Amino acid sequence: MYRTILLSLLASCLILSSYGEEDLEKKYADFDIEAVLNSKRLVTNYVNCLTDKGACSPEGKDLKSKL
Repeated sequence: MYRTILLSLLASCLILSSYGEEDLEKKYADFDIEAVLNSKRLVTNYVNCLTDKGACSPEGKDLKSKL
């Protein structure tokens, strides 16, 4: 289950990275995806955000809007 969630989040990040927009690059230049993926709590929070089961961080809201 955790592996599926992790892969879903990674796929979402790859989709965002394919946008190639300078604004996104500047906005998330300091975003540490490895720190998120290495934290079960953060992965769970992002998945809950994306599935409307929990609150969203500003980054989560942005990810959700892009997807």
